[in-house]
Amino acid sequence: MSRTGLSQCLELYREGESVVLLKPQTFMNRSGLAVREAMMRFAADRPQLVVVYDDFHLPLGKLRLRERGGAGGHHGMESIIGCLGTEEFLRLRLGIADEALQSETTDFVLATFPAAAGDVVKEMLNNGLQALESLIDLGPAKTMSLYN
Repeated sequence: MSRTGLSQCLELYREGESVVLLKPQTFMNRSGLAVREAMMRFAADRPQLVVVYDDFHLPLGKLRLRERGGAGGHHGMESIIGCLGTEEFLRLRLGIADEALQSETTDFVLATFPAAAGDVVKEMLNNGLQALESLIDLGPAKTMSLYN
Protein backbone atom coordinates (compact mmCIF):
# COMPACT_ATOMS: atom_id res chain seq x y z
CA MET A 1 0.00 0.00 0.00
CA SER A 2 1.40 3.37 -0.95
CA ARG A 3 0.14 6.89 -0.45
CA THR A 4 -0.39 9.67 -2.86
CA GLY A 5 -1.10 13.07 -1.42
CA LEU A 6 -4.84 12.45 -1.12
CA SER A 7 -5.29 8.67 -1.12
CA GLN A 8 -3.98 5.24 -0.33
CA CYS A 9 -3.20 3.15 -3.41
CA LEU A 10 -2.55 -0.51 -3.99
CA GLU A 11 -1.20 -1.51 -7.39
CA LEU A 12 -1.84 -5.13 -8.36
CA TYR A 13 -1.17 -7.05 -11.54
CA ARG A 14 -3.82 -9.30 -12.99
CA GLU A 15 -2.94 -11.26 -16.10
CA GLY A 16 -0.17 -8.78 -16.83
CA GLU A 17 -2.41 -5.71 -16.46
CA SER A 18 -1.88 -3.10 -13.77
CA VAL A 19 -4.92 -2.59 -11.55
CA VAL A 20 -4.82 0.26 -9.03
CA LEU A 21 -7.16 0.26 -6.06
CA LEU A 22 -7.67 3.71 -4.60
CA LYS A 23 -8.98 4.65 -1.18
CA PRO A 24 -9.42 8.41 -0.96
CA GLN A 25 -8.26 9.93 2.31
CA THR A 26 -10.31 13.06 1.77
CA PHE A 27 -13.79 13.61 3.07
CA MET A 28 -16.20 11.67 0.86
CA ASN A 29 -17.62 14.83 -0.68
CA ARG A 30 -14.11 15.77 -1.90
CA SER A 31 -13.14 12.35 -3.27
CA GLY A 32 -12.95 13.73 -6.80
CA LEU A 33 -9.70 15.45 -5.86
CA ALA A 34 -8.14 12.09 -4.91
CA VAL A 35 -9.45 10.39 -8.06
CA ARG A 36 -8.11 13.14 -10.32
CA GLU A 37 -4.72 13.09 -8.57
CA ALA A 38 -4.41 9.29 -8.86
CA MET A 39 -5.44 9.31 -12.53
CA MET A 40 -2.68 11.81 -13.25
CA ARG A 41 -0.13 9.83 -11.21
CA PHE A 42 -0.91 6.54 -12.95
CA ALA A 43 -1.54 8.14 -16.37
CA ALA A 44 -5.02 6.61 -16.48
CA ASP A 45 -7.77 7.60 -18.88
CA ARG A 46 -11.48 7.77 -18.04
CA PRO A 47 -12.26 4.50 -19.87
CA GLN A 48 -9.96 2.79 -17.37
CA LEU A 49 -11.71 4.27 -14.32
CA VAL A 50 -14.29 2.31 -12.33
CA VAL A 51 -15.76 4.02 -9.28
CA VAL A 52 -17.24 1.63 -6.70
CA TYR A 53 -19.57 3.19 -4.17
CA ASP A 54 -22.54 2.59 -1.89
CA ASP A 55 -25.96 3.60 -3.14
CA PHE A 56 -28.81 4.42 -0.79
CA HIS A 57 -31.27 4.16 -3.71
CA LEU A 58 -30.62 0.46 -4.35
CA PRO A 59 -31.88 -2.35 -2.12
CA LEU A 60 -29.32 -3.96 0.15
CA GLY A 61 -27.22 -6.44 -1.80
CA LYS A 62 -28.09 -5.27 -5.33
CA LEU A 63 -25.39 -4.31 -7.84
CA ARG A 64 -25.69 -1.91 -10.77
CA LEU A 65 -22.95 -1.29 -13.30
CA ARG A 66 -23.27 1.76 -15.55
CA GLU A 67 -21.02 3.42 -18.12
CA ARG A 68 -22.23 6.92 -17.36
CA GLY A 69 -24.80 8.86 -15.38
CA GLY A 70 -25.41 11.52 -12.83
CA ALA A 71 -24.54 11.58 -9.17
CA GLY A 72 -28.02 10.68 -7.93
CA GLY A 73 -27.51 12.86 -4.86
CA HIS A 74 -24.30 11.05 -3.84
CA HIS A 75 -21.87 13.79 -2.81
CA GLY A 76 -18.78 11.70 -3.53
CA MET A 77 -19.97 11.14 -7.09
CA GLU A 78 -20.78 14.84 -7.43
CA SER A 79 -17.17 15.58 -6.50
CA ILE A 80 -15.75 13.04 -8.96
CA ILE A 81 -17.98 14.28 -11.80
CA GLY A 82 -17.03 17.88 -11.00
CA CYS A 83 -13.29 17.18 -10.85
CA LEU A 84 -13.27 15.10 -14.03
CA GLY A 85 -15.68 17.41 -15.85
CA THR A 86 -17.75 14.50 -17.17
CA GLU A 87 -20.27 11.82 -16.23
CA GLU A 88 -18.68 9.42 -18.75
CA PHE A 89 -16.94 6.79 -16.61
CA LEU A 90 -17.82 3.36 -15.28
CA ARG A 91 -19.40 3.04 -11.88
CA LEU A 92 -20.36 0.01 -9.83
CA ARG A 93 -23.10 0.86 -7.36
CA LEU A 94 -23.53 -1.32 -4.27
CA GLY A 95 -27.03 -1.21 -2.77
CA ILE A 96 -27.20 -0.44 0.93
CA ALA A 97 -30.87 0.50 1.42
CA ASP A 98 -32.98 -1.45 3.87
CA GLU A 99 -36.44 0.06 4.14
CA ALA A 100 -37.01 -1.48 7.57
CA LEU A 101 -33.94 0.30 8.99
CA GLN A 102 -33.99 3.65 7.21
CA SER A 103 -34.04 6.72 9.35
CA GLU A 104 -32.50 10.08 8.54
CA THR A 105 -30.37 9.52 5.43
CA THR A 106 -27.08 10.84 6.86
CA ASP A 107 -27.40 8.74 9.99
CA PHE A 108 -28.27 5.68 7.92
CA VAL A 109 -25.36 5.86 5.47
CA LEU A 110 -22.84 6.52 8.25
CA ALA A 111 -24.05 3.65 10.44
CA THR A 112 -22.62 0.14 10.37
CA PHE A 113 -24.64 -2.67 8.87
CA PRO A 114 -26.69 -4.63 11.41
CA ALA A 115 -25.34 -8.11 12.20
CA ALA A 116 -28.37 -9.68 10.50
CA ALA A 117 -27.29 -8.14 7.17
CA GLY A 118 -23.78 -9.61 7.37
CA ASP A 119 -24.35 -12.49 4.94
CA VAL A 120 -26.05 -10.23 2.38
CA VAL A 121 -23.22 -7.69 2.60
CA LYS A 122 -20.55 -10.40 2.22
CA GLU A 123 -22.34 -11.82 -0.83
CA MET A 124 -22.70 -8.35 -2.36
CA LEU A 125 -18.99 -7.61 -1.89
CA ASN A 126 -18.04 -10.98 -3.38
CA ASN A 127 -20.33 -10.36 -6.37
CA GLY A 128 -18.87 -6.86 -6.73
CA LEU A 129 -15.36 -8.28 -6.87
CA GLN A 130 -16.43 -10.82 -9.48
CA ALA A 131 -18.05 -8.02 -11.50
CA LEU A 132 -14.80 -6.02 -11.42
CA GLU A 133 -12.83 -9.07 -12.59
CA SER A 134 -15.39 -9.56 -15.35
CA LEU A 135 -14.91 -5.94 -16.44
CA ILE A 136 -11.21 -6.64 -16.96
CA ASP A 137 -11.81 -9.94 -18.73
CA LEU A 138 -15.00 -9.31 -20.72
CA GLY A 139 -15.54 -5.55 -20.87
CA PRO A 140 -18.49 -3.41 -19.78
CA ALA A 141 -21.26 -4.62 -22.12
CA LYS A 142 -20.90 -8.31 -21.29
CA THR A 143 -20.38 -7.60 -17.59
CA MET A 144 -23.52 -5.45 -17.44
CA SER A 145 -25.52 -8.27 -19.01
CA LEU A 146 -24.22 -10.67 -16.34
CA TYR A 147 -24.51 -8.51 -13.21
CA ASN A 148 -27.30 -5.94 -13.69
